[in-house]
Amino acid sequence: LRNPQGLCFDGNNIYETEHGPQGGDELNFVSIHTQDLGKNYYGWPLANYGVDYGTKFWPLDPENNNHTKKDFRKPIYTWTPSIAVSNVIKLNENTNLRRWKNNLLVTSLKAKSIFRIVLDGPQKVIGSEIINLDFRIRDITHNDEKIYLLEDGGAYIWEVVENK
Repeated sequence: LRNPQGLCFDGNNIYETEHGPQGGDELNFVSIHTQDLGKNYYGWPLANYGVDYGTKFWPLDPENNNHTKKDFRKPIYTWTPSIAVSNVIKLNENTNLRRWKNNLLVTSLKAKSIFRIVLDGPQKVIGSEIINLDFRIRDITHNDEKIYLLEDGGAYIWEVVENK
């Protein structure tokens, strides 16, 4: 993993966000089952979906196929161009935020947005929604009713509630 930014535990698994080089920010699913421990999940620096700064390719994977060729686990979602990912949370089944149950929320610095990631099972992304906020989001947390955002570089904590 290159530069992890957020970690979210979900049972025996982890969702992780990380910065790619130029582009290629990732959302990864990491299994912590015994049979998966010790594997090279994502192949950094041999495989990624970003490019070397100032070029149009990654020098260690110029054909962009090392994930497949080297049998590295691919990210479940990537952003190109980069959004400067920060943290990630999962809203579980017991949340009162009913429209976002079992969704991931990924915050961003550069894009100044929350990305709602809709899952079909733990590793399959079936949709993404951009929620523009117009400020850099450093951190996110929640309880069963509300989401809290920490604005980057300021002393502001924002509260997000579902519009019923």
